[in-house]
Amino acid sequence: AKIVLSSDWRRRLPLKQKVQRALARIGAKYAGCTSIINTTQQIGNLRIETNERPCEILKWYGSRSCPWVAIDDRDLVNENEGRRLQGHFVRTDFLTGLTPALAEEAIAILSQAPTAANSKPLVSLQHTSEEDAHTV
Repeated sequence: AKIVLSSDWRRRLPLKQKVQRALARIGAKYAGCTSIINTTQQIGNLRIETNERPCEILKWYGSRSCPWVAIDDRDLVNENEGRRLQGHFVRTDFLTGLTPALAEEAIAILSQAPTAANSKPLVSLQHTSEEDAHTV
């Protein structure tokens, strides 16, 4: 499987390097990071920047015709464009991370027959805080 980082960890080099080292220790292939898409909303005098993680994942995935899964503790399917992640999303709990049962669910998604003969699986891992490093 190829690992594509789409979490906030990709925004800070030390955290991104920590993920890369953790993946290397288990022999997982780090394929890169999704692009960062931020939008700004103005609510009265308050300016709020929002993360568009489902859009970032879908932009990276693009027209690739291979099985893929997004794993996150955020409810991505209910975020902007998140409905397009249905059938490709495993939601974890912030406190427990990726459990064996959820890992099996992700593997089942990745085990679906690819739509192109020469494709390889893609996994997009997400973490929303520095404290959940144990789920990498």
